[in-house]
Amino acid sequence: MRIRGFTLIELLVVIAIIAVLAALLFPVFAEAREQGRRAVCISNQRQLGAAVHLYLNDYDETFPAGLGRIGDLYYNSFYPVPYNWRRTVPDTDPRMNAFRMHWSNALVPYIKSLDIYRCPSAMEQVAHGDGVEQDYANPRVAPVAVSYTYNGLLHHYPLAQVVRPTQVILWWEGRGKAARLGFAVTSPYLFCPAVPCMYKPCRHRSREPVTSENFYGDEYTHFGYLHPVEGTMWIHARGAVFTYVDGSTRWHPLGRNEHPVRTDWRRDVYALYSRNGNPMYFWADGCYPWHFRPDNE
Repeated sequence: MRIRGFTLIELLVVIAIIAVLAALLFPVFAEAREQGRRAVCISNQRQLGAAVHLYLNDYDETFPAGLGRIGDLYYNSFYPVPYNWRRTVPDTDPRMNAFRMHWSNALVPYIKSLDIYRCPSAMEQVAHGDGVEQDYANPRVAPVAVSYTYNGLLHHYPLAQVVRPTQVILWWEGRGKAARLGFAVTSPYLFCPAVPCMYKPCRHRSREPVTSENFYGDEYTHFGYLHPVEGTMWIHARGAVFTYVDGSTRWHPLGRNEHPVRTDWRRDVYALYSRNGNPMYFWADGCYPWHFRPDNE
């Protein structure tokens, strides 16, 4: 009995059908996977928000440090996480105390696992220079990848003076779609020329937000800046996850408008985006990023 096989045309038709089905299903699978990562990111930030409130209970309802001090100056750079993982930085280094004070290490007693410092969607990056390559090769303890950033305008700020806890950002994905292995940053961060360092309202505050290209500040206050992003802000679809002082956590769309059209300041931290989701300017009151001010009304 002769068995009839598939003809070449029939095989090509089957392959074409499989290719069409794959093209239809792969985006669905990718979206489902990203939804799962967003859920993990929301969970991470909720745990970080809870850690801050535990810290507040132990420290007279005063927020953690966004900057560490070295003598009468504030260290404004990358902070090792854990603080002592770098073998090339000895315990006698004057920066070591600043590393311990920084939120990224001060919150460690309130966190079960430092893995929550990283969003699963963030791409891991390594640092370069200052002997860090040797540290990666031979660390004292394992470095931790960090993608989330803390609102440094809350640096040593009293909880009771936060005007609207539901609107003031506490945590967010301020590095963009990136996680730096072994290092944390504060964003926004205060520029403090003297001790003590604390947020003070802008005396010449603009009633309506201005873009950071028109950042003017004044002589009576410190300033606040957003740290440069290390990846696109389109982290989860075209948006990112934010946690507020009251502990609420939610995803917000970002960059709905692209250059040269500005965003709606009511709904976006940044005023202008490139076509790949990289921010160019942020909304400010003339001295500080608009959505991060503790007295935001």
